[in-house]
Amino acid sequence: MDGKKLRELRFKHELTQKEMAKQLLITDAYLSQLETGARRISEKILYRIKREFF
Repeated sequence: MDGKKLRELRFKHELTQKEMAKQLLITDAYLSQLETGARRISEKILYRIKREFF
């Protein structure tokens, strides 16, 4: 999953960055970096995404 897909997933669930970040146990600033591609999505975060949204 890349940042673009992560953002699309957030929009699909009608969440703000702050709301999604809280569900993933990360900061909204870190989520923003993931969405823009400034940071790579780790295995740990990917696991949390799958657990929460799939």
